[in-house]
Amino acid sequence: MPARPDVLDNLTRETTHAAALALLVADLDGRPLSVATGYVDLGGLHSLAAALERDERPVRLLLGALPDPGLGAHLPSLSFEAQMGLLAGERDLSRFPPSRAAERLQAVERWLAAGHVEVRRYVARFLHGKAYLFGTHEDGRAALVSSANLTGAGLERNLELGIVDYNPRPAEHALRWFDGLWDDAAPFLDELRDLLFPAIGLVDAETIYLRALAELYGEEIEAGDRAEIATVQLATFQRDGYERARRILRRHGGVVYADGVGTGKTEIGLAFIEEVALRAQRLALVVCPAQLRKNWEDRIHAARLPAHELQPRLAAEQHVARPPAPQVGAGHVAVHIVEQSGNGVLRLGLVAALDAER
Repeated sequence: MPARPDVLDNLTRETTHAAALALLVADLDGRPLSVATGYVDLGGLHSLAAALERDERPVRLLLGALPDPGLGAHLPSLSFEAQMGLLAGERDLSRFPPSRAAERLQAVERWLAAGHVEVRRYVARFLHGKAYLFGTHEDGRAALVSSANLTGAGLERNLELGIVDYNPRPAEHALRWFDGLWDDAAPFLDELRDLLFPAIGLVDAETIYLRALAELYGEEIEAGDRAEIATVQLATFQRDGYERARRILRRHGGVVYADGVGTGKTEIGLAFIEEVALRAQRLALVVCPAQLRKNWEDRIHAARLPAHELQPRLAAEQHVARPPAPQVGAGHVAVHIVEQSGNGVLRLGLVAALDAER
């Protein structure tokens, strides 16, 4: 077995609170576990359930009440309700197989239903201390006192600091502190289970829609391969659309980007030119209707991007004599951008295609 944990900071896999709890559970076999926490979420509950799988030791879970920011700090019960609302939201996004989160939810359900877990809610005062205590006040074995709440982020991702003390006297003193709070707290196990596992009819249509989107596109969202774009400023929704479009472009060699008027399709096209053409020191060819050419010329010039714009049948449509367009060889073009429009008013979308010789 690895060495007993002492200082926990979540900076490495070995020093996460989740790993330490798993080691302490294995090392202190059968010793009662008492947990005090302000925040709780599904990730934290699952870490505890996973560490205690097929373990029948008594477990006491004491949930604190969180203050509202500023002057709301004197209303802890309202803050607790808000926290329970967030937990309900997690539940709603975890109840639809084959979601990866469904397995965590089922593990938590089995653990809470096993009969050796007690949950209480403390609201007499603001509970800020977080403690994971092994043993009893007469036989203390270990006290993990930490800044980390019983949440997925607190146990694994946040920058936290926790210290484990294996001396009996400090552990017993901490357990007496816990016992005092526990005696003043109200039972909350049934409410917590009802919150996590309500009747299926409580799930609304929007949640089902969001869950379906998460199942379809969750891996793309979590991929983390984001382009660095400097020439244009993309809003959040534009960035999301661009990241998905570039993944499709890489996979298939082309992509159609369709959106409504004024949603920034030109910015998307400029971002493609920067990423694909500018960095490869090649050109982009932009084909657009006559009424959009001036806009493209101005935007390309302002961003100093290597692109040339063309408009089909310009001379025939407007009877305007223009110098012939420079000859651009296919081997010099990195990406083709085509902006389409309907009746000169409604812009339907962009078509981007990578050159086959790239």
